[in-house]
Amino acid sequence: MIYGTVILLLAASVLVPLGYLLVQTFPDIRAGNVSGIYFLEILPVGILLAAAAALLSLLTGSLLAFSFSVRPAGWIWVLMIWPLLMPAYFWATAWEDVFHQIILPHLSVSPYLRYVLEMGLIYTPLVFLLTVTGLRSLNTSWVESALTISSPSRVRYRIVIPLLRPVLGIGFVLVFLFVLHDMTVATLLGIKTPGTEILIRFSAFYDHRMAVLQSLVLLSLTWLVIGPHLRRITGRLLHSASSNRHPTPAYHQASPWFIYIWLVFGVGIPLAILVYESFRYGWKGPAEAWSLLKPVWLPGILMALVTAWLTAMIGFLTALYNRWYKTRTNWTAVLFFILFTIPPVTLGLALMLFYNRPGWDFFYESSALLILAITVRYAFIGYGLAWHALSRYAASMWDAIRLYQTHIRDTWRYMILPLLTRDFLVTMAVVFILSLGEVTLAFMIYPPGMDLISLKIFTLSANSPSYLVASMNLLSMLLMLIPAYLLWLMAAFLSQKTKS
Repeated sequence: MIYGTVILLLAASVLVPLGYLLVQTFPDIRAGNVSGIYFLEILPVGILLAAAAALLSLLTGSLLAFSFSVRPAGWIWVLMIWPLLMPAYFWATAWEDVFHQIILPHLSVSPYLRYVLEMGLIYTPLVFLLTVTGLRSLNTSWVESALTISSPSRVRYRIVIPLLRPVLGIGFVLVFLFVLHDMTVATLLGIKTPGTEILIRFSAFYDHRMAVLQSLVLLSLTWLVIGPHLRRITGRLLHSASSNRHPTPAYHQASPWFIYIWLVFGVGIPLAILVYESFRYGWKGPAEAWSLLKPVWLPGILMALVTAWLTAMIGFLTALYNRWYKTRTNWTAVLFFILFTIPPVTLGLALMLFYNRPGWDFFYESSALLILAITVRYAFIGYGLAWHALSRYAASMWDAIRLYQTHIRDTWRYMILPLLTRDFLVTMAVVFILSLGEVTLAFMIYPPGMDLISLKIFTLSANSPSYLVASMNLLSMLLMLIPAYLLWLMAAFLSQKTKS
């Protein structure tokens, strides 16, 4: 009863403001004011850009997955998924430096094409992770039987790829939605997308009514895409998160040189150009960047740590409850996924307009509202990582713990905490990086009297020289890495202590 009440209160804190937005804009929708707005002319452009970027991510991510080794080194895993953890504007800034330093002096490239290339490469690791987990979940006996009578390439195209079609489709849809919801990279490149149009209406023209109307159109399109297959997508994502029982089949291993090429051109060169641009004038860039970020780094890190702890706690408690009582319908995951797919600009508008009223001053004038928004947005990430951690243990073990009938305090102290503390800290590290780099929600829900690292960099990037922007991005990466690495060290220490 308590479990369901807490989850419903968390969902209601977001869904009620969304319903409030819909009620406020219902007269405009009924009067047909939606049809004449400029937003509907930009929406097809945003859809085409998102589809092109998703297709590029699908091609490169699946090719990387088919070239991946059975037991790759840990540093390769980190480098492969690093573009997915860092904020999109970080890699967009690095890629813009690559274009301006290497390509644009010799070849003119449209900003729309650069946007598709950059967003496609940024979200390539997402498709890569989904495809790798999909390959590991395949029944290897089928593939091995087919290999005895056919060639590996024929097995790959006739058996493996059709079996992976649902996973690849989910990857395409997720990347499509993430690119469609983006406003940071499009603002950096100066192109018009649905996200930038809502941002202009909200911040430049102070036309909140039209911004709300446009954000609801974007939300409707999002739920129209995922609505018919919501439970199937959620189930596939959770199955992918827990499908590490089978080894990676040997048939799909293409030349590993593609992995190294990706690591060099997709990660190494952008970072190298970013470092070069940062130190072009010696230590002038890092010194100026530190003077700008020095007043805001501690509040941002503390807020991100609180958000990471809260998100990981909600994820592990809900996943443990579902594992413990073996709920047949994982409605918690479906609910978290619905909240995860809400466009951040819509979520920020809903929370800001709903809670900015008398009686909620203590909530709106502090960082609590932003912590709530980020926690709700990444609750599905915390739940998925917790589900993956619990899936590494046999179901019979949880049955034995439940049937042993010890005191609940002893069960947590001697059984659950030693098993899950390491995974809890790793989940905190992942959510910490995502929270510290969140820009859209921080922009829409700007805590009065408080500045954040990601928001500071985003607002200063428009009129700052390139060496200063590069230096601020490098410093932000270090501020994300150091606390996350400390959390990982704590997790590794506790893991060794538990084994001993």
